[in-house]
Amino acid sequence: MKKIISLILITIISFSLYSQEDNVFKEKVKKSKELGYNIADSVQINYNYLKNKKGYKITFLEFGMTTCIPCRKMKKVMHEIDSLYKGKVNVIFHNVVKEPAKTYADYYEIELIPVQILLNEEGKIFYRHEGYIPTETLSIIIDEQLNR
Repeated sequence: MKKIISLILITIISFSLYSQEDNVFKEKVKKSKELGYNIADSVQINYNYLKNKKGYKITFLEFGMTTCIPCRKMKKVMHEIDSLYKGKVNVIFHNVVKEPAKTYADYYEIELIPVQILLNEEGKIFYRHEGYIPTETLSIIIDEQLNR
């Protein structure tokens, strides 16, 4: 019973975190559009940490949906990566059926979900994966990039 309650709480917290992240993301894209930036400019503004001085080394973009079973499994991975690499990896969830995340999905040519894209501190892709990927595997890839 405790496990079930814990799982329910984790699910509720995850959904609320994704909703908050989604709202922050929408605001960033809105501001970018108001300034006349296109999606490539927006990627550079938000994820080029050498230019924007946010201090992250990597961006972990997760493209999925809240109703997709493999995507739901990725929530736990996202939470674990966020906890393991606090301040080093910026974890972002993009719900591909909602704007403005759909625009990002089009930009990154997402054709199936879930998809994980890792960006270096310059906002350039250094890793892309389609489907579920466990935390342990993703950690190896992130550690290799951080140790360069």
